[in-house]
This record gives sequence, C-alpha cells and structure tokens, in this order.
Amino acid sequence: MLIQVRPMSEPVGWDVTMRPGNSIVLAAMLCLMAAGWLLRVSPVQRRQLVGLGLLGAALIGATQAIAWRAPRTAQVVGDWLPCLLMLIVYWQAGRFLGTPGSPNQKLQAWLVSFDSRWLSTLLDRWIHGWSGTWIGSFFELAYLLCYPLIPAGVGILYWTGQRGAIDEYWTLVLSASCICYLCLPFTQTLPPRLLPSSAGAEPARISLRRFNLVICRRASIHLNTFPSAHVASATAASMVVMRYAPGPGVVLLLIALGIAIGAVLGRYHYALDVIFGAALPLVIAVGYWL
Repeated sequence: MLIQVRPMSEPVGWDVTMRPGNSIVLAAMLCLMAAGWLLRVSPVQRRQLVGLGLLGAALIGATQAIAWRAPRTAQVVGDWLPCLLMLIVYWQAGRFLGTPGSPNQKLQAWLVSFDSRWLSTLLDRWIHGWSGTWIGSFFELAYLLCYPLIPAGVGILYWTGQRGAIDEYWTLVLSASCICYLCLPFTQTLPPRLLPSSAGAEPARISLRRFNLVICRRASIHLNTFPSAHVASATAASMVVMRYAPGPGVVLLLIALGIAIGAVLGRYHYALDVIFGAALPLVIAVGYWL
C-alpha cells in the first residue's frame, strides 16, 4: 500500500527549528570530538576532528541562515545536505587511525575466525573461480552502487511526490550510519582485503574491481567500520523508500542486498560487519515506527 505524505509546508520567515537529520549529525560530530580527547589522539588529529566538526556545523548553520531570505531554497538544500554531512562524519571517524590499541586485535581475530569457520569454502571458490566471471562483475557493481544509492533515495521520494518523508528518511539513514561511525574509534580493525593473510588471495582483477579499489585507496579512511555503515545506510534507505514508494523501494532493497553480498565476497567487509549492519536499521526502525 502506498502511504501518502503531505508535502512539506512552505516556511514563513526564518524557521529556527533544526531538522532531525542535522541534529543527529551534530550530536555525532560532538561525540567524535569528545572521543578524541578520551582516546588521546595526536594534536594534528584533534585539530582535524575539530575542523571537520566546525565545517559540518557551519554548513548546517548556513542552511538555517538561508531560510531568512529564501525559505524554499533552504528547504531544498536541507533535503540534500545530509549527503555531504554523512561524509564529514565519516572523515571525522577516520581521524582515529593509528590511535593506541589500533587495530583491535581481539575483535579482528573474532571477525576473521567467523569468516574462516563459515565462509572459507565459499570465499575460496569465489576468489579462484567465480570472481572472474560476470557474477564477479555483478557484485562489484552492486557494491559500487552503495555510493549513489543514498542520494537516489532522496530523488525517488521527490519523484514519487513523497517529499514530506525526507526527514524520516534521513532520521533512519543518519541514525544507522552515525552509530557505525561512532563505534569506529573503539572497534578499529583492518578491512579483510588488507590483512597479511589475504596476500595472494585477491579476487580476479576485473575492471569494476579495480575501480572499487581505486575509490577505497583514495577516498576511504582505510579502516573497517563495524557494523558496516555502507550496509546499514543502504538498508535504512531502502526500508524508508519501500514504505512510501513500494516499487522503487523493492529495487533499492535488492541493491542493498547486493551491496551486502558484494561487501563480503570482495573482502571489503567481514561477514559480521554486514550482519550487524543490516540488523541495525531494523532495530532503529522498530523503535521509530512502532
């Protein structure tokens, strides 16, 4: 059943009420700055944490200020701004690279042992056979779609006339992803593809694989998020879209499933990262919707 949501009303004057997604991001940035003091990061890392936090706060403040003269513009900008704010929180979390106790050897050993116990045969067949076929290209493409999927969810809500659901969309997506980023300073592990034991066990070098690895090398923080923020945010986005636009939402859900499988097979994440990442937005949704 398609749930109809009344479009957001046009604000009058300067609406000082902060949108839920912005509140979530501000809270996450403040928590990461506090974690920097708790974990005693280097002065350079602390400055980066604070600088990124101030950048995020400035962007949110600028959007609030725009509403004074251009409320319609501010509303549209506010619909899309969290796409950038998510990255800022992600980069903030990456400032903890190299802090004492990194990586978390006990957690990393647990993640590795789970994969070895339950997935060793599948991963061996994947690396030495299936990854070089069209199946490998399919799941590499699915994993690549984790980047455009989140803004695509906003676009679908616009397209289907459900713009009023965007605050709910960002509440779930940002809650799920920010929890993953807030865990990172205390759950630092290496991605499985970077483990010494993975040397010589690289999946076939198909074009999409090379492209994904270039993105990981140049744009990622080189740490493994536990739970997986990619899976958590993709699952949350597909759930909200499916609630208001079932057809496109099912498509997003299938893509989210492909992202989860591709994350494990491509050794971008451990299996438990994906399992917890998929479960997290389900728990959040139960608390939000019920």
